Amino acid sequence: EEIYAAGAYVSKDPVQIGSIAGQDYSKAVALALIIIGTITVSLAGLAKGLGAEGLAEKLMWLKTLLGK
Repeated sequence: EEIYAAGAYVSKDPVQIGSIAGQDYSKAVALALIIIGTITVSLAGLAKGLGAEGLAEKLMWLKTLLGK
């Protein structure tokens, strides 16, 4: 991947540079979703452990969505 990115920046081809930028953006979005999902599922587990089943049920939709 780094070799492809280096080649794109050396060649200054706008299509290749745009492709690299798009991939970087997609990775950032995926990372943000993973972090948000981890926090949400952790809060749901904590809320359920503390006896707040109502809050836990409201937060478990993300866990169901992720298939975990």
